[in-house]
Amino acid sequence: MEENKQIKLLYQKYLDDTCTEEEMNSFLNLMEQDHPQVRELMELTWEEQEQEYTKTILERNQINAEHTGKRSLLKMTVLLSVAATLILILGGLYLLKPGFVQDIFRENSQEVFTGAGEYKQVNLTDGTKIWMSPNSKLVYPHRFKDGNRAINFTGEAFFEVKHDPSHPFLITTGRVRTTVLGTSFNIAAYTAIPTVRVTLLKGKVAVAIADKKLEILPHEQANVNVSSEVISKVAFPEADAFLNQRTGLFIYKGNLLFDVVNDLENHYNVSIKLDPELMHRHFYGNLNMDRPMLETLTKLCLITEIRMMKSGEGYKLSP
Repeated sequence: MEENKQIKLLYQKYLDDTCTEEEMNSFLNLMEQDHPQVRELMELTWEEQEQEYTKTILERNQINAEHTGKRSLLKMTVLLSVAATLILILGGLYLLKPGFVQDIFRENSQEVFTGAGEYKQVNLTDGTKIWMSPNSKLVYPHRFKDGNRAINFTGEAFFEVKHDPSHPFLITTGRVRTTVLGTSFNIAAYTAIPTVRVTLLKGKVAVAIADKKLEILPHEQANVNVSSEVISKVAFPEADAFLNQRTGLFIYKGNLLFDVVNDLENHYNVSIKLDPELMHRHFYGNLNMDRPMLETLTKLCLITEIRMMKSGEGYKLSP
């Protein structure tokens, strides 16, 4: 009975992220041993999270969107105030050197970053919505000018581009360019991965690199090898899964464990070594990447009945 109380207390500290190094090692040992009480406690926690997940994420996204709008309005107000003051100060310089003030007041770009395990929603002035995944960077103007809808992006995100046939929306990810009129799609373009993937849910998208260009239709995926400049496309019937992934819920239906581990590495910025015997094992289940990394990785190990060990600053998974 005393041992059960201690394990329950240790598990609560793990959830609260208040474990000492010694307590964390003890907890990891219990997980590696597949201790029945630890498994039971985690399964109860996951059941509660699954029930509240959708409601919590939707509420959080709405709040973030409102806060983003308020911060953008405040920032624009401050910029306009500073601009008005500088115009008075630099008025004489403008007369002496035409174009000087215009250069200074060239519209600044807005940059948005997401860290490991962090998701953000960004609403652009043209009505386009972007759901950024972890370890991503978005650069866009405060306001699109002359119908020029162009942004820069690295990482992964889900886009809902506002339909405007007269003004295509251009996304630059390194050397790859994606052009759309109005559609829903996902882009995966992490700098550490040599392939850029564009997956379309609805509409039509043109993907290009150098002088090569390829159009894809709904439920197709374009794969661009950046080094060889080769573009190809494949059928992707499970494209609708990206609607859930934009808020961190990954639904796997027989995906290779190798691909699941790649998702974990990209979203949590952590190194995970997979034993060669596990490379071709398949995974069925849901993982909430919005949750702490160790919790998500532990769930994966429990479902697949594999071992997790600390390896340097990362982890190693073995049968």
